[in-house]
Amino acid sequence: MKVLFLPLYNDIWASSRCRIYLYKKRLEKHSISVHILPPPNPDIISRGIYLCKIFFSLLWVDVVYIQKKIFPSYLFFIIKTFNNRIVFDFDDAIHACPSSIDTHLFDTRSNERQLSNILKRCSHIVVGNSYLYQFAMKHNSHTTIIPTPVDHEQFSPQQPEGLNSQSEKGKRKIVLGWVGQGQNLIYLDTVKDALQEISHLRRNRICLKVISNKPYCIEGVDVLNQTWSIEKEVDNLRSIDIGLMPLIDDEWTHGICSFKALQFMCLGLPVVISPVGNNKEVVSHGKNGYFANTKEEWIRYLLNLIDDEEKRKEFGFAGREFVITKYTYEVTTPMLVKVLRETVCN
Repeated sequence: MKVLFLPLYNDIWASSRCRIYLYKKRLEKHSISVHILPPPNPDIISRGIYLCKIFFSLLWVDVVYIQKKIFPSYLFFIIKTFNNRIVFDFDDAIHACPSSIDTHLFDTRSNERQLSNILKRCSHIVVGNSYLYQFAMKHNSHTTIIPTPVDHEQFSPQQPEGLNSQSEKGKRKIVLGWVGQGQNLIYLDTVKDALQEISHLRRNRICLKVISNKPYCIEGVDVLNQTWSIEKEVDNLRSIDIGLMPLIDDEWTHGICSFKALQFMCLGLPVVISPVGNNKEVVSHGKNGYFANTKEEWIRYLLNLIDDEEKRKEFGFAGREFVITKYTYEVTTPMLVKVLRETVCN
């Protein structure tokens, strides 16, 4: 079987890297030939070459696998004319307005209509969580949930060099960690007051590490900014003691697949997260993390973990076991292989 993958992003972006690029070697072990065509540069020549490569590939591949790309209707029609075995994959509520964008500047109705038209015409739909599944099923009954997996061997809970001795661990601050794109710092803003209060109550005992492409600061809070890079991704996360994933409760966040929380948990880190969307499916409150809605809850649960090293270890162990059971490539690769084979057979 030969499959053409058309990811939305290059392999630096987690969504495309984890849902497309990192499957290549794993699928090839199942006798599936994988051809990945990365997105083009924005100039006209690059886009023209990209389209030519798509049309040439359509002549010999068995399945076209599109990840989150809402092609213009005429282009999608051409692709389907040459190869009607199309799988569409999305792990965000791409029909909804992102939390960071003014709703007046986003045409939700038009976007949803375009996506709906594509979903109806595909052979199979792959989504990242149950909320997206419910949306996709309205338009195509051939829909499968395949969560975004974490490489549990790469994201192992090893201590970074220089922090191995108990004396060094005892002297350093407890590190609260957040990771994400700059436009998503609006989520961290929602717990700003709680973090200021915690910093006041546990003065000189905590710091906030923000791993992003944009610096962040909170008055009264010791903030360590680190620029995200794929080379240092794992080590930067390993230096965190408690992972944070606050969210705004809206339609966009209901489509988020909790990947950052899963990364923390896979590394054996306890998490405190908002009980929004898919987050409610990855954390069992009081067992492998905490849910926090209000300022008071964020303060209470973070202090519980800051003051209790054994509780951090307990939650971290339980969280990693949960991820290994449901959110690794060993779990999701057979699911993807099944979808591809069924698409060819049907």
